[in-house]
Amino acid sequence: MSKNPATAYGVASPKIALAPIPIPSKRAPTANDLNYPLGQLWAYEGSGLYGLIENKGGSATWNLLSAASSGILTLTGDSGGAISPSSNNINLLGTTNQIVTTGSGSTITWSLPSAMIVPGSLEVSTTLTVDGASTLTGNVLIAGTLGVTGLTTLGALTQVGTANINHTGTAITNIGGSSGAVTITAGSGNLAVVGGGNTIGIGNDAAANTVVVGSTTASASLSLQSGSGGNTSIAGNAAATITIGASAQTGKISIADSTAAMPAVDLMNGVAAGAQVLNIASGTSATAAQTVNILNGATPGANTSLNIMNGAGSAGTQAIAILSSGATRAGTYNIGDGNAAHVGVIGSTAASASLTLHGGSGTTGLSLSAAGNVQMVPATSSTAGTSVTMNNRVCVATFTGLTTASSASQALTITNSTILATSGILASVYNLDASGNHAALAISKTVVAAGSVVVTYINNGAGALGTGDNVVLTLWVIS
Repeated sequence: MSKNPATAYGVASPKIALAPIPIPSKRAPTANDLNYPLGQLWAYEGSGLYGLIENKGGSATWNLLSAASSGILTLTGDSGGAISPSSNNINLLGTTNQIVTTGSGSTITWSLPSAMIVPGSLEVSTTLTVDGASTLTGNVLIAGTLGVTGLTTLGALTQVGTANINHTGTAITNIGGSSGAVTITAGSGNLAVVGGGNTIGIGNDAAANTVVVGSTTASASLSLQSGSGGNTSIAGNAAATITIGASAQTGKISIADSTAAMPAVDLMNGVAAGAQVLNIASGTSATAAQTVNILNGATPGANTSLNIMNGAGSAGTQAIAILSSGATRAGTYNIGDGNAAHVGVIGSTAASASLTLHGGSGTTGLSLSAAGNVQMVPATSSTAGTSVTMNNRVCVATFTGLTTASSASQALTITNSTILATSGILASVYNLDASGNHAALAISKTVVAAGSVVVTYINNGAGALGTGDNVVLTLWVIS
């Protein structure tokens, strides 16, 4: 093939320079096809026509001028205008971490890299599926539904609309766990934690947590509920202190204010392994009036009973103190003084039981008000003779078989360990008149000694004591 332009001869000029003759070839020209004049044509049989546009630095530049079928002379992108081939080639290159192009045969494949960086905004109009770990830096706006399978770590998340997290899966859902705070704010649609028949734990791990449920705002409220088949339990560590109400509480605290047939309310009702103390309104620094009401409601519709220390004591002693040693200020106490047919019992009849009623030295002292119906239950005895032993402060001794004549006297002796030489004693004597002799006894002398008393009576009647005329001596050791 000639590499020199052809020359022609003409009429006006002896020689005329002609364009180089096109070079027919079975291949496309390369950068090594040198020494051709600029404008040289190269015909690649069956493929296209090339023209030499540059021959410099030991390298030739051939541009494809025309292809055999719909030849591509330029490519145009979104910007930069039309791009022509350089050395018969147009590079279709990707951008690092954004897009990758791969050539094979006559095909260039465009694909996303394994680690992709989106320099601006990314919008996915259908479903976005992410396999493996992904890191999103900056703000991510998702207008549709986001489904995530696997581990997701979010620096910050703003969710508009319904959010389902592990909604249908069986994996564990963890929210928080770092040193940052976790805040869940309920809008006007409220906040609900649905247990679905499972256990819900709040702050019940092994750490020293401080758990606050509810607000102290004036209109805030808190309800703890359980079903009829479950229980509501407020419990902590066995050594923990459980406080109901604030230290400066001014609102009412209600426990078991039920109008239904509630079977029982238990307070310190367990079998304790040690001593226990129950304090009710026992603040030592109370400066305002305090009232404790027990069974003090309106007229009851059925029987009511108040039981205090009625258990069977098997160890120790039982003691009840009401307005006792610590009550050093004047007060009042009323027991059974309502205007009703109350039946009252104070004290025990057990052999070693005792009862002391105190009164002050004032005008009233100790008053027994029963419209004259005051009863005393004495110790009693019956003796055929003139002496008896009765170690009781109030006693009635009956002497039988005596035949004291009219105007005669008889001494009766009662041995009694409660009598002192200085004791005050009330004594009276009378006789029955079963015989009809009309004996009439009267005390003529009383002699008190330590451990005994001798009462002498005289028969002032017309006749002697007869059969069945028992002598009854009543003795009350006052002091």
